[in-house]
Amino acid sequence: MELWIRSQDRTCLMKIKRVDYDYTAGLHRILVDGYKVLVGIYETKERALEVLDDLQKCLSVEFEFKGNYKKQAALIKMKMLNGLYGFIYNMPKE
Repeated sequence: MELWIRSQDRTCLMKIKRVDYDYTAGLHRILVDGYKVLVGIYETKERALEVLDDLQKCLSVEFEFKGNYKKQAALIKMKMLNGLYGFIYNMPKE
């Protein structure tokens, strides 16, 4: 299982191992790989946590469909409809 993220400013595409929420200097931030890379900034903690919830849903859907080819075809169709191509999650701008 692997997940790729494209940063909020669209300048970085990376395979990730860990995602963290951080609040520093008035910024609600999403960081990956042990606080090394900033991938998104949001106005509220609630919005940042919603983004983390979306990432979690992507991962849990992938676990559910692994090994079942009929379900995998449905997963691919669902991802295409939702703008998720392959295992890449585009960080929302707001």
